[in-house]
Amino acid sequence: MSILIVKKKYGSFQVNGNEFEGAKNANKCLPYDFVIPTSSGCSLSRRNEHPLLVGLLQTTSAKYGFTSKGNPIYLCKPFDEMYPPFYIGSKIIDNVKNKLISFKFDSWPDNSEFPKGNFMDLLGDSGNYEAETKASLLKANGYKWPKIIPNIIVPKKEVPLLNGFTFNIDPEGCKDIDDCFTFLENGLAISIANVSKWLEYNPWMKYAEYMGTSLYENGSCVKPMFPSILSENLMSLVKDKERHALSLIIEFDEKDKFTCKFKETLVKVDESYTYDNFPNNDILNDYVYKLTGLNRTDTHKIVELLMLYYNSIAGKVLKEKGIGLLRKQKGVNLDRASLFETFSDTYMYLAYESASYCLPNEDTTHAMLNIDSYAHSSSPIRRYVDIINQMAIKGRILEYSCIERFNNQQKAAKKYEQELLFMDLYYNKERILDGIVLNGEKIFIPILKKIIQCENTLEQKSNVKLLYYTDKQKLSWKDKIIFNIKIISNINSL
Repeated sequence: MSILIVKKKYGSFQVNGNEFEGAKNANKCLPYDFVIPTSSGCSLSRRNEHPLLVGLLQTTSAKYGFTSKGNPIYLCKPFDEMYPPFYIGSKIIDNVKNKLISFKFDSWPDNSEFPKGNFMDLLGDSGNYEAETKASLLKANGYKWPKIIPNIIVPKKEVPLLNGFTFNIDPEGCKDIDDCFTFLENGLAISIANVSKWLEYNPWMKYAEYMGTSLYENGSCVKPMFPSILSENLMSLVKDKERHALSLIIEFDEKDKFTCKFKETLVKVDESYTYDNFPNNDILNDYVYKLTGLNRTDTHKIVELLMLYYNSIAGKVLKEKGIGLLRKQKGVNLDRASLFETFSDTYMYLAYESASYCLPNEDTTHAMLNIDSYAHSSSPIRRYVDIINQMAIKGRILEYSCIERFNNQQKAAKKYEQELLFMDLYYNKERILDGIVLNGEKIFIPILKKIIQCENTLEQKSNVKLLYYTDKQKLSWKDKIIFNIKIISNINSL
C-alpha cells in the first residue's frame, strides 16, 4: 500500500520515492494517507488516522461563512506545516487577538479549497506563555493514548534470571529506565528492557508507532511514548523487580578475547545509581577499555560508550540479517565546517549533516560515529524504532507504516527542545544575546546553536552583544524571533 509523504511543507510530496509538486496533484490527500499513484501525483485510497493538530485560528481576519449553528468559520493555519490550512467553525469572536486552538481533521469536501476541521479546545491567545507551551507540545506530537487502555497481558517468564550483580546508572529521578548492567562470572551483560516482548503479548501497544518517541523538557519526560503504567513501571528496569530484557552477553577468555551474543533474559536490578553517586569501578572501566579502546572515568561517558557499543553490535547483526532499521549519517557539511574550524572545535559537531533511518540494504555508514552499521536499539521505552530493531534481532518482523514517519518524529522532538529555547528568548525582557562573528555576513549564537545572517565589519572571532525583537503573528518560534539584529557592542576578541 502506497503512503503519501509530505516533504517539509504541504505542496511538496513523495509517493514510492517519486516526488511531485502542487497541492492539486495530491488530490486532497494528507500526510501518511494511503494513496494510489497517478501520472501527476496521487489519489486517495483511504485516510490514515490523523493526530490532534494545533494551529492559529485567525479570528482577526476574514470569515469564510457560517456553520449551521450560526458560528463564524475562520481560517486556521496548523503549526505542523505538513498540513494545509483548515476551515474551522467556532463561536469565538475576537477582532484583536488570534487564538491558539487544537482541532481534528473532519473532511475535505470536493467543492472546498481546504479541509474542514473540528474545533476541540481553546489553548489561549497567541503570545500567551501557557498557551504557547501547550501548543508546542501538541505540535511535536498530537497523538495520545485513551484514558482507559486495554487489559495488559503480562508476558510469561520463560527464560532464566541473569546471574550476577546488576545495576543501572541514570539521571536523578529517572523513571523510564531502559538499561542496566550485570557483572558476569567472565564478562559483562548490557541489558535493555525487552519492550518487544510486551508487544508480542499485547498487539494494541503497537499504537506507540504513532507516538514514535517520548518528549522531554529539561530532562523530564513530559509526554511518554507508552502510558506511565508501562513506561515507568511494568517495562522499566526498576530496582528489586524481575523484568524482561534483551541482553548483549559479552564473555572474555583467559587471553581477553571476547564474544558477543544477544539473548532474551530476565534481570533484577540490585542497585540503582545516579550519575553523581556511582562509585568509580575499575572492573566496569576495564570492560569499557577492552570493548572500545578508550579510557574513561566520567560516568556519563562510560554509559554513553556502552550504549553505543550495544547499538553498534545491533547494527552489525541487523545488517547481516537484512532486516530492521539502521541509522546513517553521511558526514560533514563542508560549508558549515569551514565556518566553525576558524575559531573553535567545540561546535564542530554542528557541522555534521543530520542522521536518518534507512534500510539495511542501503549505504548504512554512520560517518560521525565512524561505524559501518549502527542501529537504535537501546531505548525501546522511549523510541519505537528500537522496538522494531529488538524484534528484528530476535528474527521477527514488526510491521510499520514508513521510515519517513520515524525520521519526522525525531525531527519534531528535536525541534520541540529547540522551541523551548526560543520561547525563553521570546519572554525574556532583556532582548540581548551573545554572539561570535564568523565572517562579514554570519554570526554564531551559542545558546541557540544557530548561525544567523548579519552583515558586519568586525574582526573574525569577535564576541558581540546582539539585540533582537519579536513578531507575535508568526507561526513558528523560529520565525517569531527576528534576527535582523543590530550589533550594540563589541567585546574583546577571543
